[in-house]
Amino acid sequence: FGSANAQASSPFIFSPTWFKSLYQAYSENKDNVWRGKIINVIDPTTIVVKDELTGKNITVVLLHVYLPKGIHKQSIDLATSVLSGLINQQVYVLADKENDKVYAKILDANGKDLNLELIKNGYYDLNTTTLLWKKEKADYLSAVSLAQHSKSGVWYYSKRN
Repeated sequence: FGSANAQASSPFIFSPTWFKSLYQAYSENKDNVWRGKIINVIDPTTIVVKDELTGKNITVVLLHVYLPKGIHKQSIDLATSVLSGLINQQVYVLADKENDKVYAKILDANGKDLNLELIKNGYYDLNTTTLLWKKEKADYLSAVSLAQHSKSGVWYYSKRN
C-alpha cells in the first residue's frame, strides 16, 4: 500500500500461506469468512466481490473506513484508485455472504487487514462508531494516528483546502 498500485497475491491452495490466510480470517471473524475476487469498484468505499465457491457477486462496503463530507476531490480519487488496483485480486471477506450487500473487513491472501492498511496509509479516515473490540480499536486508532502524523492521503489534502 505504499502507492496507488497496491497488489494482493493469491496463495496456492493448501500451501502454508493459504493455511495462514485462512486461519487469520477465521480467527478474526470465526465462521463468517469467505474467499472471493474483487471484480469492481462502485465508489470509494464500496467494492464488488465474486464469491469463489458460489460465483455470486456481493457488494462489500468497507467497514471502519470513512471519507468525510467535503473532502478534497484528490483524496476521493486516490482512494478510488487504490481500490481499483485491487481488482482481480483474491481476498477473504469477514462477513456473512447470505445477503447481496455486506459491511466487512477484507484480508489479503496473507491475512493482512486491508481496511486497516487503507487507513494507516491515509487513504481514508476512521469511522470509530463501527469499532467493537478492544484490540481492534487500539490497532485502528494507532493506524489513523500514524496517517495523521505522516500527513499522507486525506491528511495531506485536508491541509491544502
